[in-house]
Parts: sequence; structure tokens; C-alpha cells
Amino acid sequence: MEKIKNAVLLLGICAAVSGIFYIVRCYGMAYTDKEVLSRWDLNLYAFFMVLLVLGAGPKWLDFSNNFTNYMRKCCFGIYVLHIPVLLVINYLLAGKELPLTVVYGIELVGGFVVSILLYEVIRRIPVLRYWILGIRKQRNNV
Repeated sequence: MEKIKNAVLLLGICAAVSGIFYIVRCYGMAYTDKEVLSRWDLNLYAFFMVLLVLGAGPKWLDFSNNFTNYMRKCCFGIYVLHIPVLLVINYLLAGKELPLTVVYGIELVGGFVVSILLYEVIRRIPVLRYWILGIRKQRNNV
């Protein structure tokens, strides 16, 4: 893992070059077709991107602050609640003639904010906290 972390710049360059090569060769093709997904250039690009993410995470994202400490505590709750929240947001947006970028923006911000707020409400109600999140109250063993 240390070798990958030290080679992040090289991996980024390789990922960018292979990504540009793939885009130039496959622009306009349906990206979900079997012919596209089984191409060597796409798989090379995906390989470099996976290595880049594995190296960039420990190199640049290994820090702690108030936000990351809070998110570490509530990430499971947000994970559990984000799909129902996104489904409700999508239901409310269905039939509206909004640009796709606006819909994605509403889903991104709304899903994140509402999931956190819903988690904070549920975590304060013991029965719901246990039934929905499976979190029991900590007992003091004195």
C-alpha cells in the first residue's frame, strides 16, 4: 500500500492518459453495451483509477477534524437512511420539468441534509434508534 501511496502522481497521469484515450476511441458509443465494457482500454483506465483512489485516500484524506469526527459517528445511520430519503425526494420531483442538473443538485444537497437531520431525530428516540439503526443505549459497567 505504501508503494501505491508514493506513486499517486504517476497513477494520476496514467489514469488521465488512459481515460482520454478511451474517450477518444469510444465517444458516442453506448457506455453500457457489452462491446464497450469489455474493451481493454476501458479496463486499463478503470485499473489505474482504482489504484489512484487507493493511493490518494491515505495520502490526502487521512486527517481528522470536527466534521470527520461527527461523520465517523453517524455514517452508518446516514447509510441506512439515505435511500428512503432519496426515494421520497425523487417521488416529489417526479413529473416536474426541471433540468437534469437541477434535479441532481436537489438530490445531492437534499439527500445529504435530510439524511443527517433524520438521523439526528431518530437517534434521540430510543425505540426508533434500536428498531431502525440497531443501536442500543450504552450501559455504564461500574
